[in-house]
Amino acid sequence: MANKTIDFEEFNAQVLLFCDYLSRAFEYPEYVDLQTAKVRMYNANRIIDEDIPLFIEFASYIGTLFRIAYYKYVHKMGFDVRALADASVLVFLFNDVYRFEFEPYLRRKEIKSIIDSTRYPQWTRFGLVGGSTKQLIDMGEEFSRYMDNLKAGEMPDG
Repeated sequence: MANKTIDFEEFNAQVLLFCDYLSRAFEYPEYVDLQTAKVRMYNANRIIDEDIPLFIEFASYIGTLFRIAYYKYVHKMGFDVRALADASVLVFLFNDVYRFEFEPYLRRKEIKSIIDSTRYPQWTRFGLVGGSTKQLIDMGEEFSRYMDNLKAGEMPDG
């Protein structure tokens, strides 16, 4: 999706709206358990195997926030995708949501299996470790086509 030219104030307003929307991550029902798992991870200086599903479930929720924000605001309302990307840095990177510790774990068969069992595995990976703006656009446009087809009454492929 091509970005239209917007002024600085409009862009910042979009970033703030996205920050507010993405902050729903902190309303996650198991958020206290997630924070406890982070403490265990930091104390052990490694990811505790029993906590991996909790981190992945949370990442799936983060992916859901991304999908809905992209579809509702970028695709439908023409917001600048860069505002969504900036907001994700402010909300997820600076608030210790992204789990970069998982990068090497993503190759483990049991981790891939858990991620692949989620409804949207690519969005779950994105929610876990982040990604590029290009990835966000590609996944967002694919999801938007899927949603538009559903609204049009067409059966999605696959």
